[in-house]
Amino acid sequence: MTQTQQERPLPTARPQRTRASQKDLLGLSRPIQEGAAASALEAIARLARAGIRVHHEADNHWILRGREPLPVIHCYSERELRQMACSDARHHLTHNHGEPE
Repeated sequence: MTQTQQERPLPTARPQRTRASQKDLLGLSRPIQEGAAASALEAIARLARAGIRVHHEADNHWILRGREPLPVIHCYSERELRQMACSDARHHLTHNHGEPE
């Protein structure tokens, strides 16, 4: 067998990504974490204690903001809101990501 005829090694396998996982940058569609808020009201209270404002825009739609106008995070289910209350992703709303002074 010549060098060009030898089998090439297979690329390393990547985890299968679904359309949902490609759009879930904050990991809010993962299974409910231990210690997650039991209800939307509890989640809102936890977020408020962390300095995050929660605006209930419509059924199953909440807009989360920190002290600055941007960034904002939209949650489209009570499950996502509950996940956000215990997720490290909430720090995107509470830390300054602006230009250094």
